[in-house]
Amino acid sequence: MKYILTGLLCLIAIGHGNVHAQHYITDNQSAVATMQVKQLDEFMQRFNQRRIPGISEGTSTDDQKRALLSLFNHDVIEYRGDEALSFVSSILEHQDKMSYMDTGWYAIADCNVLYKKKSSTVTLVLQTEFIDDEMYKWVIMSADGDLLKLMPRKKSKMLKLFPTENELNFIQLKDVTTASRENILNYSNNGFEIDQTSVFYALVATGDLSVESVQELQYQFQTYEYTFWIKYYSRESTNSGWLIYDFKRR
Repeated sequence: MKYILTGLLCLIAIGHGNVHAQHYITDNQSAVATMQVKQLDEFMQRFNQRRIPGISEGTSTDDQKRALLSLFNHDVIEYRGDEALSFVSSILEHQDKMSYMDTGWYAIADCNVLYKKKSSTVTLVLQTEFIDDEMYKWVIMSADGDLLKLMPRKKSKMLKLFPTENELNFIQLKDVTTASRENILNYSNNGFEIDQTSVFYALVATGDLSVESVQELQYQFQTYEYTFWIKYYSRESTNSGWLIYDFKRR
């Protein structure tokens, strides 16, 4: 417990004394509460500066900065403290807020899948989409994975539909789509590009692909000046839960 408290005091003292930690934490119970961000909803509330008893009760600028800094992964504060403080200052300056109803944030899900009964992985990017003025749903925006990157097993100039095929009612199409189906891209036009998301939908529809579980989940958000990412950390030695692990100025 002492280590947790000490780590938090270091975390929120970034900025050469501009943020005074001693006014923020008064006991070990408060320290533990501040170090844990258990739910995404709690992350959003704390980001939006909602006053939470025992966690973010102050209203001064220093209190707000400390509350926001507690949402960063400890390692980020340790190695990018000045950048994090600039990020936090930007949030307060532009009064950035987060909401489930926003359409500018994404869930990035690394999924364990079964493809023709063999284990593999696929990354899905999901986004919120409005149903009406008060409701939204999650939709799959894109899919990425090696198994979705259809590639011909054999690249050959000889694998082609010859000019006279039309005179034979394109009889060769049967062999192209059966015995030679692994090389189907040899028969596409020069400008054709694979849409992995469409491949994902097609494989699911035919029963060849199924998502078994989500291995790791992270979220991408945007503020007025920054893009940042959060994911869940399960640990006791430093802060835990949903935390900012990376960010960059846009």
